Amino acid sequence: MKPNKSPKKKRTGIAQAKFGAILNLSGLAFAIAPYFLAVAITLLRGESLNAPGGGIAIMFLMIVTLPVGAVVSVIGLVSMAIGIIYTLRVKVPAEPDTNRGEVLGNRAIAFSLITVPLLLTQPILSFVLGYMILGRGMLVTIVIMGLLVALTSSFAIYYAVKSQKQKLRLYVSIAASLSVVLAAGLGLFWYESFSSVNRA
Repeated sequence: MKPNKSPKKKRTGIAQAKFGAILNLSGLAFAIAPYFLAVAITLLRGESLNAPGGGIAIMFLMIVTLPVGAVVSVIGLVSMAIGIIYTLRVKVPAEPDTNRGEVLGNRAIAFSLITVPLLLTQPILSFVLGYMILGRGMLVTIVIMGLLVALTSSFAIYYAVKSQKQKLRLYVSIAASLSVVLAAGLGLFWYESFSSVNRA
């Protein structure tokens, strides 16, 4: 008689969201890896990036890495979005239920993960919407994206506090604070960069 096989454990919404976030960032890293490799080699050699045989030759690898990385990144983004939606749709149990803290903690993590695509799409939306479509409305787009990051970070901290998990509250608070600072810093950087191009 064959032994009964244990049922395959289904991936939870938050697990899928985490997997999607890792896949998304891995795809982006793979897409632009030749650029950073070229810069590193150029700095080590002390040459110009455009020098013959320099690091710029490695950047031609982006012909392959960009499309592959973009596909992997999009797949990860979709997977993360589905996982976040499933996580946020889970009903929070009543107070005596022992699963209440876990559900609230998963919501905190889900809102923290939302800041990832917001930060990654900030320069694209700022350039396309703010610079190309709205003209001088680029600052408005950057501010809106920053406010969205601050809002999602606030929800993440709120649910982390309600989960009553000390470590999770600490980690989420640090991640949320860094996301807000990063959004502000990147927003200022992209605004100055696009403005300098416009003035040139």
